[in-house]
Amino acid sequence: MSVIAWHELPADEFNEDRSGVKELRRRFRAITDSAWDTAETVKEYPLFPRRWEALLEDPTMRCVSRRATQKPKAGEEWDCEAFYTNDLFDQKENPLDRPPSIDWSSVEYQVAVPKDLDGKPFTTVTGEPLSEVLVEMPGLIADIEVPVAEKPKWFRQYSGGVVNSGAVRFDGETFEKGELRIKSAGCSRYQYDQGIRFRTLRMQLQSRPGGWQKRILNRGFYELIKRTVQVEVDDGNGGTQLEDQIKHEFQQIKVDGVPSVEPQLLDADGRFLQLVKDGQLDPEKFADVVILDFRVREALDFSVLPLKTG
Repeated sequence: MSVIAWHELPADEFNEDRSGVKELRRRFRAITDSAWDTAETVKEYPLFPRRWEALLEDPTMRCVSRRATQKPKAGEEWDCEAFYTNDLFDQKENPLDRPPSIDWSSVEYQVAVPKDLDGKPFTTVTGEPLSEVLVEMPGLIADIEVPVAEKPKWFRQYSGGVVNSGAVRFDGETFEKGELRIKSAGCSRYQYDQGIRFRTLRMQLQSRPGGWQKRILNRGFYELIKRTVQVEVDDGNGGTQLEDQIKHEFQQIKVDGVPSVEPQLLDADGRFLQLVKDGQLDPEKFADVVILDFRVREALDFSVLPLKTG
């Protein structure tokens, strides 16, 4: 059962008293596909003005009541009315105008830290890389509730995703790119307040220092060796000539002449990074340590969330 035809009839003239209070009645005709439809079914039709909805021609006027009346001898026809006024002082709050409710709490995360505060990787005194060290880092959780007219279209896509593709600030807190994600999200059933239908969107946003993507040390059991070889190529005159070409080969890393049993640090070119020189750690080599970034979560636009930045 549903509305299959809808058109607006001429509206009444604006009524305005000496105090400046204005009133208006808009009239509509609806046709349903069954005589068994109800007034509530008709009121759910998208073109029927919602309670508290502003009048397009005069946004100071809001819809304060609606009526749908079935015509006695034509059960599929309905006379519909929407009443507007700018006298809103006695009207109760529109639930959709309520600001988000945000509760903050702190949480600690175990984060894999590849370097210490001085920028040195975690290695033994002999220069062997240690397994990534897990450090407790502080984070924040924001539990948010906000009234919405409908379940957001982005609801499924954003669940579990990183929600700031750039730095954002809301409710006085600033988060760097990639630090926020939606841990959980929920949407209530339809509720009614002052005759206005709405749902409650619930989200739990979590921040994590360093972001939610994967960052690990560049390590391996093999290094990439670059060799220059001469190859015969066509000289363009029917003959051949020798040309130097670069070839890359994998070579097993050996420590003290023995194949390494632990993954070793590699530089940006894939070469074994020997941090030990003449039996001592070489401080200059620490600058060549590479941290690899892997994008494992899609970064989504924060602006679609029903939250004001600032």
